[in-house]
Amino acid sequence: MRTRYSSFALLLPLAAACGVLEASGGPRVTLSVSSQPLDPVVGDTARLAITVRNVGDRMVTIGSAGCNMDFFLSDPDGNAYTPAEAVYCTLELRAPIELSPGRSHRIDAFTTGRVVPQGSQDGPRMLPPGLYRIRPVVSVFSGDESAVVVSSDPVLVRFR
Repeated sequence: MRTRYSSFALLLPLAAACGVLEASGGPRVTLSVSSQPLDPVVGDTARLAITVRNVGDRMVTIGSAGCNMDFFLSDPDGNAYTPAEAVYCTLELRAPIELSPGRSHRIDAFTTGRVVPQGSQDGPRMLPPGLYRIRPVVSVFSGDESAVVVSSDPVLVRFR
């Protein structure tokens, strides 16, 4: 069975050491993330280190949204949020990153708890204090196959 995914879907919570994607011999990558600190005060910065590793046997290309949009957050009730940090971000035409088998790439991101509810047209707001899942999201390409990979194991961050 061949699975094919669209190459857009960027925004959900953070993960610790994630899932592997395999699409009938397609791209195989793992995602992992760490956060410092794990218990920031809302408005303070939690720095995220997202690592993408090619665990397959062929070259893959990864694409990230940039502009601090390589992850999404969700609360225990399943509500998802898009990061909405006050970041100056211009249209960035970055070349995709190629990863040979066994290689990895690190993406640095951050959150202060400033978000927009997913699917909403509302303006940014601060999350209420509480526990949130953070998951990295990347696009992966190999040959004529593409997938959006969302980590299956979130990192838990408690905003105070």
